[in-house]
Amino acid sequence: MDCYVEIGSSCFGPQTLQIPVSDPDGDVVKCFCTNNTCLSVISINSDTCVITFNPVNGYYAIYITIQDFDKSTTIPKSSIELQFVTFVNPTSNNCRKCRHFLPKTISVSCQW
Repeated sequence: MDCYVEIGSSCFGPQTLQIPVSDPDGDVVKCFCTNNTCLSVISINSDTCVITFNPVNGYYAIYITIQDFDKSTTIPKSSIELQFVTFVNPTSNNCRKCRHFLPKTISVSCQW
């Protein structure tokens, strides 16, 4: 199974990918590019966690930091990194192939 998000290079204009984020406490969640991955081809809206691609053929490693904040502070409570690969396929006309993440995991209560 291929482990990348594919975008066809014939897709005109910017393409988007929503990173599904949520916080069970209702904290503010923001996404940021890390390791200089947001170059001229990729950008991210930190408030909505939507990544925008300007298709150029090739593979791109994407490193995103996801943080949650109290509504009254700019200091993150927690932080996690998300890493994945995008592939702008020069032979694909499919602009919608596998461009989503799975929904959030179903909560399971644990009993001790």
